[in-house]
Amino acid sequence: MKKILSFILVIAMLMSSMSIAFAIPSDVDNTDYENAVSRLIALEIIVGYEDGTFRPEKTITRAEFAAIAIRMLGMEDIANGSVANTKFPDVRATHWASGYVNLATAKGIIVGYPDGTFKPEAQVTYSEAVAMLVRLLGYEPSIKSNEWPSNYLTKASEIGLTLGIKFNYNDPAKRGVVSTLANKALDIDLMDLSEVTSGD
Repeated sequence: MKKILSFILVIAMLMSSMSIAFAIPSDVDNTDYENAVSRLIALEIIVGYEDGTFRPEKTITRAEFAAIAIRMLGMEDIANGSVANTKFPDVRATHWASGYVNLATAKGIIVGYPDGTFKPEAQVTYSEAVAMLVRLLGYEPSIKSNEWPSNYLTKASEIGLTLGIKFNYNDPAKRGVVSTLANKALDIDLMDLSEVTSGD
C-alpha cells in the first residue's frame, strides 16, 4: 500500500531541496520526541526556532497545523501558488496561511466551524489534529458514525495513528505530541478507496 512518506521522499529527490545535515533541537534531544522531530525537520514538514529549540510543550494554531498537513503531502510549492482569499471570511489572501488553507480545503483535509469561519489563530485541539490526519490519509469515507469527535478518534485508533499516545481530545495540541502523530501518519498506509463499497 502507498504511504505519504513515499511521496515526500520522491518529491524531495526531484526537487533536491532536502538538507541531509540538520541539528536536533536541544530541548528534544534524548526525549520521547527526538525521533519524530528529527525526521519531520529533515523532511521540512515542521521547523524549530532560531534559538535552536523546538518547544515541544508549545501549542499549535489551526493555521499552523494546516501548513504541516500540506507539507506532509509534499505540496508546499502548490500552496505557495494558491495564495488567495479562502472560503473562510477570517482567512483572506493576506493571511500567511491562506495558500495552505485553500489547498487543504480543496483536498478535504480541513473543514471550518458552523458559523463559516476557520479561526486560524485558535489553538488546534487534539481532536481537530487527529481528524485532519485521518482525512489526509484518506480514511474519511470509511467513517460511519456522525458523532464528533469519537468517530475520528475511533478511526485513528483503528489505523494505529494514536497507538501509545496519551492526550485529552479536547485539549490544545502541543508541538511534541503533534510531531509524534504526524510522524506515525507518515508510516500508515493510505486508504484504498476500493475497500469502501456501497454495500457497507
